[in-house]
Amino acid sequence: MSARIAVPPLAAALSAASDARLRCVLDKTTAAALAVSSARAGHVFEDLVRKLAAILEVDATMVGMFVDPERKRMRSLATSLDGKLLRTYEYDVSSAPCHQIVGRTSRFAATGINHEFAPGTAFSALGFDSYAGYSLVDAHGEQLGVIVALDRGPIADSELTEALLKIFAVRAATELERMRTEQALAASEERYRTIFNSSADQMMLRDAQCRVVDANPTLLALHGARLDELIGADLPPHVVPEDRAACLAIFNEALAGRAASIETRMPLPDGRIIDVEWRALPLRYREQPHVLTIARDITAAKHAEFERRQLELQLRQSQKMQALGQLTGGIAHDFNNLLAAIMGYVVLAEEQVAGGSDTDRAEYLKQALNSCRRGRDLIQQMLTFSRGGRGKRHALSLAKLVDEAVALLRSSLPSTVALVHSAEPNLPSVCGNEVQAGQVLLNLCINARDAMDGNGEVRVAVRRAKHMATTCTSCRGPIAGDYVELEVTDTGSGIPSDVIERMFEPFFTTKEPGKGTGMGLSMVHGIVHEHGGHVVVESEPSRGTRFRVLWPALPDDAGLLADSRSAPVAPSSGTSMRGRLLLVDDEAPVLEVMRRLLVGWGLSVDAVADASAALQAFAAAPDAYDAVITDQTMPGTTGITLARQIHSQRPALPIVLYSGLACDAPPVNGDEGICAVLRKPVEPGELRAALERLLAPPRRPGPGSESGAGSGRDPIGPRPAPG
Repeated sequence: MSARIAVPPLAAALSAASDARLRCVLDKTTAAALAVSSARAGHVFEDLVRKLAAILEVDATMVGMFVDPERKRMRSLATSLDGKLLRTYEYDVSSAPCHQIVGRTSRFAATGINHEFAPGTAFSALGFDSYAGYSLVDAHGEQLGVIVALDRGPIADSELTEALLKIFAVRAATELERMRTEQALAASEERYRTIFNSSADQMMLRDAQCRVVDANPTLLALHGARLDELIGADLPPHVVPEDRAACLAIFNEALAGRAASIETRMPLPDGRIIDVEWRALPLRYREQPHVLTIARDITAAKHAEFERRQLELQLRQSQKMQALGQLTGGIAHDFNNLLAAIMGYVVLAEEQVAGGSDTDRAEYLKQALNSCRRGRDLIQQMLTFSRGGRGKRHALSLAKLVDEAVALLRSSLPSTVALVHSAEPNLPSVCGNEVQAGQVLLNLCINARDAMDGNGEVRVAVRRAKHMATTCTSCRGPIAGDYVELEVTDTGSGIPSDVIERMFEPFFTTKEPGKGTGMGLSMVHGIVHEHGGHVVVESEPSRGTRFRVLWPALPDDAGLLADSRSAPVAPSSGTSMRGRLLLVDDEAPVLEVMRRLLVGWGLSVDAVADASAALQAFAAAPDAYDAVITDQTMPGTTGITLARQIHSQRPALPIVLYSGLACDAPPVNGDEGICAVLRKPVEPGELRAALERLLAPPRRPGPGSESGAGSGRDPIGPRPAPG
């Protein structure tokens, strides 16, 4: 028989109580688990507070969230009071028991909670005596809000109450965190939508299969499309066909998580093609990988950048031409003075043999003088080029210039090079200088000869070029308008593009040392642009090169203008002149030959080498001189300055100015006493003619004539007799 163990009555009672509490805890915990898992989407907080009130058997439950970072204000998400749901409200945390939960996990007050608040307040009016609260915390430990239970009687079982609150708090915190995430996502999408719709760039959202998900109004308006026509379509990028493969490649790169971009061209419905920067950006949209493509119109920016580069090229070319000009000007000025002395002595020798029997020597001197004149003209062009001057110009026929230049050109080309020339009839004239235009033609033909290695054909043609709209190869500037075109074409091997970029630079050459100086095309650039023209170079490898020199055309009636070229004035063979002159020139050889020339004409000459010496000589005897002859360019001063100083002391004294560059000299208006301006080296015939006019004695008035009227009196007034 088994022995029966007697259980004391008190122990049995305690065991029964323990079992009952355990069953209560299990029942309430199970109910809590079912409650939080069955909360309805969209009504989670309402379901939680109702079921929590029923399980805890309390008068009120509430789920609330902090509305400010300092956690001083609370907003209820759901409240159950005496079995009814209340509307959402806000309150100060300091006016409720939950202020003690801020920064803590939980709080439990079994009784006496109403003593914390003054009578008459909103909380005390509800008559609550007990309170239990638990914090709502997100995955990062941030306190989001609280869940509380209140009752008008005491809440006895703190452990069970806290355990149940914790179960409900986890669910409430999860829902609150989800809600905040959705709100942040909605705000982000709203910002995205605002930017997407208001952007001036074309935007298109594509999914991983490159199908269109969305397109912004800018893109739709530019391409004349509707959104419903694009959504879901598997469209290629809106770019030119040859760039589509590259655009799809950067689309795939963006799909892999790397932003990429490309510059391409985009055709528009109106026929225009614009330049765009096409970018592809990785983007997660509704938890799926997408690609946002952005096309920005950079047509204006590229045009501005092109113009900036063209201006930089023009500036560099201008600087190089300025350097060339300074070098050329220095050489030409010095050589001009040497040539002036040579030319003067040749004239003196020619005068000595004039009228004699030695005809051969006279012919030699004549040819030497002609060579000096050609050299003078060439130096004048160099000086004009170096100083940016325009030179002496007149209405010029390019067709006639080519005809006259053919003989000279043929002698410069080997017999293995054929020279063919042609011209359209009735071409308009251009305003130019025949020496400079001839230099352009000669340099281009020599350049063509060298490009063909002395074997091939050079074609020279003159024609109209109407409505030009292109870019100058040498200055990079735009070309527009009507021109007369001088074309020089060769059958050489062509010019590489990188050489074309630099071929007009001074001293740039691709020829071997000793075979080229790099100056020819620089001179072409300078002369053509001085005339307001342009140069266009067209070349293809193995197919030759075509130089098109564009000269601005004159109106049709401008060809009637008189040719300003004049033959050299022969020295007068008349009697000797009388008078005393003050001669000023800082170059000793020029000063000496000028002195000899003037003395040979019977004049008395005081020759001085600088302006200060001239002023001293003039101050010593201001009435002794009949005329002053001065060079324009001298150390420390100019001939014009010297003329002003002399003119201020003796206004009636005639002054002759000569200069190596005509643009240095003023027009003859008598303001400085300058009565004649001559080009250096001085043409003896022009100088003598000027002096004969200025030194001629005034004619006396005839009977019945009015004083000074029609008397032939020199306009500069009477002068004293020669000293």
